[in-house]
Amino acid sequence: NAWHISGGEGWCANTTNRRVLVTRADGSQSVEEIKDDLGIGADDTDAMQSRLRSQGINAASIALFGGGEDGAEGSSGRQGRSSN
Repeated sequence: NAWHISGGEGWCANTTNRRVLVTRADGSQSVEEIKDDLGIGADDTDAMQSRLRSQGINAASIALFGGGEDGAEGSSGRQGRSSN
């Protein structure tokens, strides 16, 4: 699917790949893209953690959001969910 390719900048940036809020063991946080996320269920945090590890990202926990980009209105209600 050509519309599900990572990359691009600015106006041309791809926004279709899932992004999650990653919290690392030291407490630092960042929003990370899960590359090649086709086939990973919306609630399958184990598969998301595994994919992030294969990308070199070691997350202590991840937070999922749906719809609302800031986690406020439109949030999936899964904020701060730990996959441990």
